[in-house]
Amino acid sequence: MFCFVHLLEISDLVTAVDPRSGRRLPVRRAEVIQQLLEREDERGSRIVAELPADQDGALDPPGAGTGRAPPGRPAALAEATG
Repeated sequence: MFCFVHLLEISDLVTAVDPRSGRRLPVRRAEVIQQLLEREDERGSRIVAELPADQDGALDPPGAGTGRAPPGRPAALAEATG
């Protein structure tokens, strides 16, 4: 018996576009992490936790650098998991 699990693609979760204007919509990092954790994708949740976010938790803030989080459990992942 086969069991197929639909894996979420990070790229599908971290971007949202208004269908009328084509403008990007804000995506909350904590919500993306939660979606990945609900599907037991710990690796994906760690990757998203390291993405830059603004003070409101929205991913891809203007002028975000490419720096990576320090080693260990990213603060955003700890916040999302309580």
